[in-house]
Amino acid sequence: MRRAAPLLLLALVGCTRANKELLPYLGKWNGAFEVESLSGATDKDLKRETLRGYLVLYATNRRFVMHLEGEQQGMDLDGAWTIDGKQAKLKAVTFKIDDQGGEELRDPNRKWIPAADLKPTMEGQIVLNISADAQRLASPTTSIGARQGAFRFRRGD
Repeated sequence: MRRAAPLLLLALVGCTRANKELLPYLGKWNGAFEVESLSGATDKDLKRETLRGYLVLYATNRRFVMHLEGEQQGMDLDGAWTIDGKQAKLKAVTFKIDDQGGEELRDPNRKWIPAADLKPTMEGQIVLNISADAQRLASPTTSIGARQGAFRFRRGD
């Protein structure tokens, strides 16, 4: 029994330290992929290209869920995440697009991002840097097709 006590204490300290590292990242984050530049686009067009939604980071199995919506489509990502310094690195295992009825029902007056543009970014690794106050997550400049922008999330309410 005396031999087991130090091992149990060591295990508890190790678990606590790992959990403290996770704490700033866990929970719901509201935000968007904000488009900053697109050839020939006005400021109004850039705003309309933005994909808004949320990100939830779970401690259990280091799992994440992200939901983003544009004017005519929504997408859901589910996958795993890791911490590397002050960065959360997300890798989607599943990526689903809801195109709200497909090409035939698409409104030509509303913005649309082709799945071929979305897939490489959403299925690749998404890197998010945490702010000093642990209230914001932001990616470096990323591209979705011809759109240049960044993922930006604020701690949810």
